[in-house]
Amino acid sequence: MKISTEEKKAMIIQNFVSLLQQYGIEKVTLNDVAEKSGLTKSALYYYFDSKEALMIASFRKYRSMMIGKLDSILKKARDPKETIELYCDFLFDLPKDKDIARLMTFSDTVIAELAKYIVNVPAVTSEIVQSRKNDFDQIKLMIAKYAGHSESDPKIKKIALFFNMACGETLKYMFRMGYGELSGSANPEICRLETEYREIMKSLTREDFSAFIISGLDALIKTTFKDKN
Repeated sequence: MKISTEEKKAMIIQNFVSLLQQYGIEKVTLNDVAEKSGLTKSALYYYFDSKEALMIASFRKYRSMMIGKLDSILKKARDPKETIELYCDFLFDLPKDKDIARLMTFSDTVIAELAKYIVNVPAVTSEIVQSRKNDFDQIKLMIAKYAGHSESDPKIKKIALFFNMACGETLKYMFRMGYGELSGSANPEICRLETEYREIMKSLTREDFSAFIISGLDALIKTTFKDKN
């Protein structure tokens, strides 16, 4: 059965991301992607004329999936606090979502492994930077509504930055716990701590995560705007 152009592109992207995760961005070539996709290199060029184009298409595909899921969840919110709670629930569930996990791995791999290579692909850099800016703008708007202050208030941006960092660092640790063992160590005390932290993370619930994040957010808002109360 003949598949559509979009289906073919989706298959190529999936194969590219799979190779990227195995070998890293610098080692993966279009020849590798073509071979894994059962295509000649010239046939692959019909869909993607460069590795840069393939990177951007891959990032857009998985990011679109993530944003679509998040938007559908946040639409259920009845007030600003529930928006924050649902956002926290979404983050907590991310490590269990294989599609989103693939996006996270792709994003982190691109950022980490393009340290030397990325200066030559500004289009990829721009795509990632813009997506992160959009994410931060959404967080800033959520917090402004929750705090009852203008989104343009510099203090809201400060709070949003700390909120984003708190969520991000916890999320990275959750992904680390969910998809890979902590790096081993010959030091028995470090091994003991790693085991202890692993058990703590296993016992973390969605309610815990939301409560921790929101209590921290409440404290930030109260401290930041205390001169106005």
